[in-house]
Amino acid sequence: MRSKGFEVFTSYAAGIIIVLIGIFKMVFGIYTQTSFKNGLVGIIAGIYTIVIGIARFIYAKKIDTDEKDQIITYRNIALLLIPIAILFLISNILSLDDPIVDYGIWIDLLIAFGIIFLFGFTFKRAFKSEAFNIMSRAIMITSFTSALLNIVFIERLFEYQLNNLFGIELYKEIKLYFSLGISGIILLISLIMVIISLIKVHIYKKERGII
Repeated sequence: MRSKGFEVFTSYAAGIIIVLIGIFKMVFGIYTQTSFKNGLVGIIAGIYTIVIGIARFIYAKKIDTDEKDQIITYRNIALLLIPIAILFLISNILSLDDPIVDYGIWIDLLIAFGIIFLFGFTFKRAFKSEAFNIMSRAIMITSFTSALLNIVFIERLFEYQLNNLFGIELYKEIKLYFSLGISGIILLISLIMVIISLIKVHIYKKERGII
């Protein structure tokens, strides 16, 4: 069983690393895309990743608080995801007509492998059957939504390769529906988290005779 002190330390360390990754994504979006609109996708993804890092800091700070405070923190983390998911969808819509970018097949494969690995790892952690406290569950789910959002980058990375090597062109409608689907799933998860938090607050108050 891990001590609380070790868990707090690892949460802060993970938060710092995640924030640095988010900053890297923002820089990548600014300097390596073909236009500002296309780069906006990377910028918003970077901001989203930074939000996940901040959620880690919140978790470390609130780990010893009472149940009600943890439930409220869980809800606040869920609410953080909503505007970022909407902004990410808007950035994808704005960049639909931007020219595709070639980063090189090996860079594409390396980044895609990392994204797929992260997605598989966070999916398993977010939805496995072992019991988490409510804030641990919030961290696992938000990490999963971040990995889910990163899948959009695979489509962006390989769009050039599909066109150049196989003559396959991704139509605007396909890219739009794909972005809509990813953002919609994140918004749905956030909404479910908010509803769960409201139910848990109601149960908390009822058990203590507040209502």
